Amino acid sequence: MKKPLTLVAIAICMLAVPQFTYTAKPVYATQATIAKTVGTVTANSSLNLRKTDIATSEVLTSIPKNAQVSIISKNASNWYNVTYDGKTGWVSGAYLAIKSVAVEPVVTEPTTNQVGIITANPSLNLRKTDVATSAVLTTIPKNAQISILSKNASNWYNVTYDGKTGWISGAYLRTASPLTPVVSRGEPAQTVERRVMRVSAYTIGDKGMNGEGITASGEKVLAGRTIAAHSGIPLGTQIYIPELGKTFTVTDRGGSIQEDQLDMFMESQKEALEFGTRELEVHIK
Repeated sequence: MKKPLTLVAIAICMLAVPQFTYTAKPVYATQATIAKTVGTVTANSSLNLRKTDIATSEVLTSIPKNAQVSIISKNASNWYNVTYDGKTGWVSGAYLAIKSVAVEPVVTEPTTNQVGIITANPSLNLRKTDVATSAVLTTIPKNAQISILSKNASNWYNVTYDGKTGWISGAYLRTASPLTPVVSRGEPAQTVERRVMRVSAYTIGDKGMNGEGITASGEKVLAGRTIAAHSGIPLGTQIYIPELGKTFTVTDRGGSIQEDQLDMFMESQKEALEFGTRELEVHIK
């Protein structure tokens, strides 16, 4: 009878022993350092940071000898597009000592529902990494809209454009929140494209109107409603201009109107001249 009693005792002991569960701690991958291109000013006693890559262009600030600048790009004339003390401009490569330095990767905070408008003229390189010398994936034209994924401490943005994901310099990007789709009386939401365009004004007396005021669509011009656009924007397209608080309809064309330009109708030449040409954000429906 000892055997059954022994088995019972072992079973009771096993039930009495507390059960422990081991949870493995998460293992984080170690990120390797990346290379960043910088320049050290060698001019004595300082080097001018200029607005453009021309020796006579406006001086944004002076950079003292031995100061370090972040390199964004270099052109064929040996001028470097650089950032120094929060300012972005151009310096002559004759007074720069260029080198690559290792920097720790920065963990970026993801951004949600944010878009950007390209301000570089005529285009901006989408690069493989956040380094000015990395491989170019594609070029993004001025005023194109991109989707922002994240931003790092060096003012580089991880973005998506035309199905490609890469990095661009924040010096040539204007950020904005995307539009909320417009829904009206149970109808499907409208698709809205946002751009920055050059907006000018014309009158009934301008060349091509012949004083008749009839647009390319056959409709009569109407101030605050008629707008002319390049053939890339179909007639009948609605365009809302937030700064003016008005919605226009594309009913006219113009022989000299470019892809990035709009020309709205105004009653008087005085009004049109006072308005001039402005770079404005527009919403194309």
